[in-house]
Amino acid sequence: SIALQYLGNIVENGLIPSLQEMESLQGVSVSNSWNGGDIVIKIQYATLTSRVVSHLMVSSFSKLVEEPTAMPLMDQILTLIHSFLSQWLPYILNNGKGAINDVTLRTQLEELLHVHCDLIVKLQHSHPVAFVRYLTPYLHLFHVSLMCIVGGPGEANEKATDASAYTRMRLSSQFAIFFISFLANVVGSSHYSELDAAKNELARFFTPSLIQSTSLFLLEILSIHIIHGDDDNDDAVQWQDDPEAFYWWEDARSSEEDIGCAAQNLFLALAESPFSNEIILPWFVGLLTNVASQRLAVQIEGGITTGINAHIQPAALPLGVSAKLTHSSNAANDLILQWDAIYTAAGLMSSILEGCPGFDFRSWFDASLGPCLALLLHQNGISFVNKAHLPILRRRIVWLISCNAHQILLASPLNPLGMLV
Repeated sequence: SIALQYLGNIVENGLIPSLQEMESLQGVSVSNSWNGGDIVIKIQYATLTSRVVSHLMVSSFSKLVEEPTAMPLMDQILTLIHSFLSQWLPYILNNGKGAINDVTLRTQLEELLHVHCDLIVKLQHSHPVAFVRYLTPYLHLFHVSLMCIVGGPGEANEKATDASAYTRMRLSSQFAIFFISFLANVVGSSHYSELDAAKNELARFFTPSLIQSTSLFLLEILSIHIIHGDDDNDDAVQWQDDPEAFYWWEDARSSEEDIGCAAQNLFLALAESPFSNEIILPWFVGLLTNVASQRLAVQIEGGITTGINAHIQPAALPLGVSAKLTHSSNAANDLILQWDAIYTAAGLMSSILEGCPGFDFRSWFDASLGPCLALLLHQNGISFVNKAHLPILRRRIVWLISCNAHQILLASPLNPLGMLV
């Protein structure tokens, strides 16, 4: 009742004017002529007004869309926010003309955009049926914005380096989490499987090429926390210095705070969805059956070989040499990290792969996974001796085997139980 009575006035006299005030920033470079304090106050007021509107809408959205008098207001708000995000996300994601570099202004603007993105994610998740009429424009906006972050289709600077793409991902990770979470909630919604309008829209939007490119991108970031980051905050350093603390940190990660967890949710949602699993599963099984690439990655981690010959590099890297988030100049490191991501996805998809035609975990263990682990153990013994690489694959293979222990024949000549011990 409060929303019905007051939301219209708040939007007319607060939200719309405050967002219109932001137009003075469009296309303007940071200079001494700016009245920085005044601009910050305007952004803060827009943020406060947006928080009030967000609270009222999330609490009452299903009821509001049922009221004939409130429906035009809902259309007005969600169209306004879509337009505002479309205008300002490129500036924050460093792809727009006149990108804002002033730290204070950028921080305040990011907070405002966070409020709007969070509103859309919560509305769709809490009220999926009521939100279906707004599904199409936000699917396109969030997917394009996500690809801009990682340097995919829609990126303004096509010559950006892998390192800069990775840096943008680190700096824009909260936005990436919003975009990925929205897509995951949409794909995984059981309500949409019962609504013809939603089913048809999802089928039109998630084309085979989009599903495969998105799945590839998700695999690239499943192990992003292992890639070297910022000096003292480097997760790999924490793993090496205090493995126990790293384990508990990794176990406590949330998809609302960690981009890797958010990526896991979307990848699983796509793999389980009836309109995409026929595309993802054959492609992913094809990755798992690349025995030569897995063995090369293990040999590199174990110190048996030191790198990848240039002429076999494209074939050796299962996710390809153009991975958007790869910022290492060392193809050997990239190979290890790519297989860590694939093994992670395989463990998450254990129940899906178990019923997948053409794939048998026991056969895969006997032909590839078991021999790879045996090679690492034979080479390294109890103490990890190759200081060039952390025991990434050894750790992940042990975890993957534990996810599928019921499918392994303990009497196998490979002695799986003895290897795990």
